[in-house]
Amino acid sequence: ILGHMCPDYVIAAGPIARAFGCRLLLWFAHPQDSRKLRMAERTANLVLTSLSGAYPRPGPKVRAIGQAIDIDRFAGAPEPAPHGDLRLLALGRTSDSKDYGTMISGVAAVRAAGADVSLKIVGPSVTERESAIRGDLLDMLKREDLSQAVRLEEGVRPGQIPALLGEADALLSTTIAGSGDKVVFEAMAAGRPVIASNPAMGELLAGTRLTLTFPPGDARALGGAIAALADSDPEVRAATGLELRSRVAAGHSLAHWADEVVAAAGLAGPARVEG
Repeated sequence: ILGHMCPDYVIAAGPIARAFGCRLLLWFAHPQDSRKLRMAERTANLVLTSLSGAYPRPGPKVRAIGQAIDIDRFAGAPEPAPHGDLRLLALGRTSDSKDYGTMISGVAAVRAAGADVSLKIVGPSVTERESAIRGDLLDMLKREDLSQAVRLEEGVRPGQIPALLGEADALLSTTIAGSGDKVVFEAMAAGRPVIASNPAMGELLAGTRLTLTFPPGDARALGGAIAALADSDPEVRAATGLELRSRVAAGHSLAHWADEVVAAAGLAGPARVEG
């Protein structure tokens, strides 16, 4: 039995699993801890998550098995048509966890230094808090005179995300620590460079010719990474995108995830994961 992002299901299934001798697994990749999550962890045989650091409490039951990305859905994203500016994209709700203020400040800093950079933030505001944050972000764009360079747009359907990634040169992610941020994997699957602050993404984004990580909340460091990306050769960006896509295909594809879940359930050989 696999409970996907819902501790309640694992708690409820506990007596059934014990009665019938079923393996009980919890998949959870989110920084928010809770009493129910701790109960579900005690009930489950194993806790599966995407990356080390994507589950709020490490322990002997926790296994990082990668994110389940449908690689084919993002295959063959063409390089953007020739244009003058560096087109950056951010995806996700206007929540506190996305830290869009740092992102906008980073873009403002690099534009002030003379770089021709634009940013499109695409995400809905579905709660009162998210609507308030959206208002604050719009006010910030006016104060910084960025309304033309930075656009804040409404959310889109999942089927539209590959096209958005295809129009962008790179993805920005300022999501706070403790979350895998699925859109980072999707951008990598589309062959796009990603600049991210989440420490959980550090190993995945390391070792390329571009600076793809920066400390959380550090707008100046983000501006430096954006400036380096803007100054890089298109061939370097393309090669970086291909390398990132290969990393997602190897460790974070939907097929890989399914194989790891089956192995963790004891239906195949040992799981190819670190305990």
